[in-house]
Amino acid sequence: MTELFIRTMTATPFTAPEGIEKTDSTRTLMMNAAAKMEKKNIVNTTDKSTYSFDRSKSGNVVVNVSMKEGSISGVEVGGKKLSSDDYTISGNAVTIKASYLKRQELAKYSCRILTTGGNQPKFNLTVSDSSIPKPIISPEIISVDVNPKKCSDVDITMDRKTKSEFRGIVADGKALAEGTDYTTSGRHCDP
Repeated sequence: MTELFIRTMTATPFTAPEGIEKTDSTRTLMMNAAAKMEKKNIVNTTDKSTYSFDRSKSGNVVVNVSMKEGSISGVEVGGKKLSSDDYTISGNAVTIKASYLKRQELAKYSCRILTTGGNQPKFNLTVSDSSIPKPIISPEIISVDVNPKKCSDVDITMDRKTKSEFRGIVADGKALAEGTDYTTSGRHCDP
């Protein structure tokens, strides 16, 4: 027969030594000290926090990394680890190839340098395309009577010469459903 002993611990709240009053400023001092300690743990860094890539121009994105612990083992863009075909590492410089970036959606990505030790430095990467002009939409502002007896369809036209792609309609921060809230036809959209 095996006997099982369970020990319990109870946490006691912090009490300041006699004669010293615990105040909000004490808490602030402790929080600031913790923040400084956390900052000391960030030993690996990138030379910039934000990088950009324009799909209409040539050139790779080069991220210079200051490594104090470990070595660079890879790159993650938008939560996905890149194939070694999409980047190169030379010393402490990581080059994300234009051939990879040109295949990505126009968006802002959160990225990380993967390391064998220490922290994994984070940075943002914005992929844009300056060759695509902004679409011309008319009318820009529409007044609608919400009374169902007086409400009528609204016709919106987008100039397709801009090479922009239609991705939907957002009203008051909510995405409308195509087919239910609006229909598209050629260059026309009927909300």
